Amino acid sequence: MPDGVGEGHVDARPEKRFFVDMLTRDIELAPAIIDLVDNSIDGAKRLRPDEGDNRFDGLSVQMRLEPDLFEILDTCGGFSRGHAASYAFKFGRHRDQEATPGEVGQFGVGMKRAIFKLGRDFTVASRTDEAAWRVEVDVDWWLDEVDPDDWTFPFADGDSPELESPGTLVRCTKLLPSAANRLGQALFVSRVLREIAMRHALALQQGLVIEVNGRALQPRPPSLLVSDALQPISYVEELEDGDGRSIEMRIAAGLTTADEGDEETDTDDPELFTGLDAAGWYVFCNGRALLFADRSRLTGWAEEVPRFHPQFRRFRGYVYLSGTSAAMPWNTSKTDVDEDSEIWEQTRKHIVDVLRKAVTVMNRMKREVQQRPPDDRPLVAAVKTSKPAMLEGLAERRTFVVPDPPPRIVADAQRISYSVPSEVFARAAQAMETSRASEIGQRTFGYWMRREVDENFDA
Repeated sequence: MPDGVGEGHVDARPEKRFFVDMLTRDIELAPAIIDLVDNSIDGAKRLRPDEGDNRFDGLSVQMRLEPDLFEILDTCGGFSRGHAASYAFKFGRHRDQEATPGEVGQFGVGMKRAIFKLGRDFTVASRTDEAAWRVEVDVDWWLDEVDPDDWTFPFADGDSPELESPGTLVRCTKLLPSAANRLGQALFVSRVLREIAMRHALALQQGLVIEVNGRALQPRPPSLLVSDALQPISYVEELEDGDGRSIEMRIAAGLTTADEGDEETDTDDPELFTGLDAAGWYVFCNGRALLFADRSRLTGWAEEVPRFHPQFRRFRGYVYLSGTSAAMPWNTSKTDVDEDSEIWEQTRKHIVDVLRKAVTVMNRMKREVQQRPPDDRPLVAAVKTSKPAMLEGLAERRTFVVPDPPPRIVADAQRISYSVPSEVFARAAQAMETSRASEIGQRTFGYWMRREVDENFDA
């Protein structure tokens, strides 16, 4: 009978090396690295709990991705000695651990999984206004030489020279060959930059500086086209799961800018369009992007609405879920949706409803281009003259505002077209209080028909 196992019990304790290998197997290196950025941003949220446009001004996260070194250093307040000793290094989130409002970290595996994925020697150090501490571990020594039942790490007090202000340092050396190879690839580093900029766009917008190998990431705040004639959907809804946990859902969807002349191009040829990769749904959980430009069945495409097609290239939909991390519809690596989540089920219903309305608008745009003359396309004209607006300033509405549809073209109709001097057109437009050439043409033709052919003519 193994030591520590009493009569009438079986030994179910995990083997350290097996546990470490399995912990790192279900996540790629890029999302593992982004988990460490999540931790820094959670620290920033603890330090600056109040929401605001400039919430994170003065705070930074600096990363070094090199073939022989990984390092992330932040100035986001650090975490206490007591938190480190009792919670931060546990494999799994302790039931007594206090949650930070709006935090991303939930499962208690992100930091450990990332450092084991990266290398076999790590340092974690942190400093607060009150104290500083440091943990340094040779992973192979910890796996092979330390008592198999000892799951603790050596822990020491004292400042770290890298931490000039309250914050946290994570450094990995003796990198695993797979990690060293990836960190030496410029394409991989660029991918990490893009994913961090995308998944933490909100934190960047709020003033957080994130640098990777000395390169500062730039925020790209989303926008939708707005005018008097064209207004997107934007509203807030409270969602609640079976455990009584509440999540605020903010949804905004509409059309965005495109290339010059894009509206007139044949949508049946996908090769003619640029920017298709950006179309789709963006879903954020507590500020971290969970879905990016999604055009799959997860958000209704090819199920409740037709599969994605170039005629939908202008569509952008944004969902922001805010609330307790435990209720968020994400998997443990926060890279995909937990489709069994009650919150996701409710969210998806809103997504599909909005998407159906958006598809109706975009189908009408296609019909106008295919069936109407260039001067008689009110929706296309409204899109061309609308301007991008930030999501925060959108008026609340659950339906799109679009121009009234033009009169239906009769199958056996004949098209009449003529030109007049600009100054004459301007005088007619002023008298009729419209600048639409098609409407002026129809009204002047109707006037002539009633005067010269049939006084009861009405068309």
